[in-house]
Amino acid sequence: MSALEAALTDAEQADSFILTGGVSVFALGGDLKAFSTLLSKEDALGMARRMDAILRRIETLPVPTMAVVNGAAYGGGVEILGAFDRVVAVEDAVFGFTQKRFGLPPGWGGFTRLGRRVEEGLLRDWFDEMRVVSAQEAVRVGLVDGVVKGRMKGRMKGRMEGRIIDAPLQCARIASRIADWPRIDAEIERFSEAWASEEHHSKVREFLSQSS
Repeated sequence: MSALEAALTDAEQADSFILTGGVSVFALGGDLKAFSTLLSKEDALGMARRMDAILRRIETLPVPTMAVVNGAAYGGGVEILGAFDRVVAVEDAVFGFTQKRFGLPPGWGGFTRLGRRVEEGLLRDWFDEMRVVSAQEAVRVGLVDGVVKGRMKGRMKGRMEGRIIDAPLQCARIASRIADWPRIDAEIERFSEAWASEEHHSKVREFLSQSS
């Protein structure tokens, strides 16, 4: 979150904002070990609202934005894609809407933000089934705009370098995103209540004991 906040401050002087991950992982959502000290609803609200504020900054940047999914995206790592104008992925990227594994609904506005791209009934099916979706399926349903094969060349490379911008961000588009924010606030409230539940804490303890 701190790194994203710093990058967004730098982006205020840029002509585009592009986010990607490491070698084979885009983003895995919240770090449960780091967040294990967050126990109460108020703790969860503080964390979720901080990330939501970051996503709102991305949504309202006056420059084109792109997420380049270079590998696995799980949980909140999928949710953040809904804040971007454009999403591209490598062929072997996967998308797991798997928050239910830890007794949680989406915590960063995932149903609302991703609902701009994917029919919400399908999103809820993914959530209920804890589906892991391939890049090809993600393109088919609209979660991703395109799949990149091999190294990026031509126009895609130009977009990545900020030299080619398909279209400027329109004020009407920003306004429509802002209109979604009360619904996202309600999602965060439900998430925070679930975070404080014993079901969530017991699942986290079980996960951390298995991974230690």
